[in-house]
Amino acid sequence: MDVKNAVAIAKAYVADLFAEESVNTITIEEVAFNEQEDMWNVTLGFYRQVSPLSESEQWAKLPYSRAALDHLEKTYKTVQIKDSTGAVVALRHREI
Repeated sequence: MDVKNAVAIAKAYVADLFAEESVNTITIEEVAFNEQEDMWNVTLGFYRQVSPLSESEQWAKLPYSRAALDHLEKTYKTVQIKDSTGAVVALRHREI
């Protein structure tokens, strides 16, 4: 697998896993291949809602509106993928 495949697998995994949280704007932060472990480590960033919007802010569902940004927090996750199978074997929180 190449880096594009690893990133595509990681993005699809995160989008699916966090679908109920309305994750948006998934960004690539870092990609590394560990030859000894035969693993890709793909770090992705995305915004997650940290508190519900008030009634007056319900209109603000666009990801970059001021009201929405007040309730979003960027989260970083590292997805570990086995190169030989393409299987996701771990998801870890990453502090940046």
